[in-house]
Amino acid sequence: WMGAPGASVNHEYRVLTPDGEVRTLLIRGLHVHAKDGGPGRLVGTAIDLSDERAQQNAALEAQRQFKQSFDDAPSPMWIAQLDGSLREVNDALCDLLRRDRAQLLGAPLNDFLHPDDAEVNSMADELLSAGERASVTGELRFLDADGNVIWAIVGMTLIRDTTGSPAHLIGHAQDI
Repeated sequence: WMGAPGASVNHEYRVLTPDGEVRTLLIRGLHVHAKDGGPGRLVGTAIDLSDERAQQNAALEAQRQFKQSFDDAPSPMWIAQLDGSLREVNDALCDLLRRDRAQLLGAPLNDFLHPDDAEVNSMADELLSAGERASVTGELRFLDADGNVIWAIVGMTLIRDTTGSPAHLIGHAQDI
């Protein structure tokens, strides 16, 4: 595992401590042969990555749980870019609007609203994007694929990135 003389080593290992805890170590070093040509030694460091890996695993689990909650939600949900274009939609929204996912993704949410409600929705997006409010709710009229009006109570929440800048909007609707 040490390789040829002068070879660098960069491996992660999981080790079991005497108290039974599993830790993840990153071993970095350089293989140095003995002067007599015999087995050498590894000169380097061991960095404990356990806390970092635990944080990464927690973040992945949170993402998985959100995705499952979003995808399986019984109520219509969407994630929109700040310009209103739909980035993600769940099956319940597809069912409500009687459209397939491909018809919705990338399209502005306003394309699926009654024309009289599109301006109200745009103002809500602007309020959220400007940071004046964290969320808004109200009644909107959606239009399904056949042009039928569907009244819904809609809520939208502004999601910020790690720097605090507006990133996207998450919306949900309840058919009333």
